[in-house]
Order: sequence, then structure tokens, then C-alpha cells
Amino acid sequence: LTRPALTPLPVTFRTQTKVVTIDARKTAVVVVDMQNDFCHADGWLAQEVGVDVRGARDPVEPLNACLPELRAGGIPVIWVNWGNRRDLLNVGAGPGHASNG
Repeated sequence: LTRPALTPLPVTFRTQTKVVTIDARKTAVVVVDMQNDFCHADGWLAQEVGVDVRGARDPVEPLNACLPELRAGGIPVIWVNWGNRRDLLNVGAGPGHASNG
């Protein structure tokens, strides 16, 4: 399985610690677990496990600001979500790994 080579599209930006250059043609944004179960006070993590999820909402505004521009530039945005069965058999015996204690 092959495809024609893409012309590189270097994009350089400054982070808090260094200057980074990426090839936008070989880049995707992967957003992991930005879902109500992990980021909302009524979600599973807060209600069932007792985790303070207030900080989990911090990325929402920056993501809402930048994702439309990234998509418009042809950069794929991939969302990875975790789903729980109603009987929670896929959670396992130790969901406490995510708890505050």
C-alpha cells in the first residue's frame, strides 16, 4: 500500500521550553479522553471514583480555539474515547488508579 509522496509543509512554533518544527503533512492531533466521563462533574470518574475533575476541563477552550484552524489547514484531528459497559466489566478490579488517593 503506497501513495505519492507529499510535498513537506514545515511549521515552526515556540513552546515553553524550545522551538519545534513539524511537517504538517505528516502530522495529526490526537485528543484523548476529552469526554464527559472524565471531564464533567456528573461523569463517571467524579461520581463513581471520586476524582476532582475540575482541571480536566482546562484544555477545552484552547482546543475549541485551535482545532478549526488545524482542520482548515488539512491536519487530521483524531478523537480517542473510552466507553464503559453498563455492567462495568471492562473496567476491571482497580479503577482506583485514577482516584485522588
